[in-house]
Amino acid sequence: MRLCRYRANGTAAVGVYDERGVVPLVAAAAWYAAETGKRVDLPASHDLLAFLPPDGPGHAAARDVAGWVRANHGKVPPALCSE
Repeated sequence: MRLCRYRANGTAAVGVYDERGVVPLVAAAAWYAAETGKRVDLPASHDLLAFLPPDGPGHAAARDVAGWVRANHGKVPPALCSE
């Protein structure tokens, strides 16, 4: 799982990233839910520690979403990606 904290339009956010760009975690979770029918509860936080092991309350959800994005990156809607 590769997560980052970034700033877009003056707002801090957490995203899933690789060499192709960044997908905002909140948008990725919504896409994941729409495609799989599985709802994901993420903490309402832009603090990266909330999503990291061992104690991040959003770690399991972020791990699931990040893995799904990685496996389906070629299908990520272009509107979700930022470079």
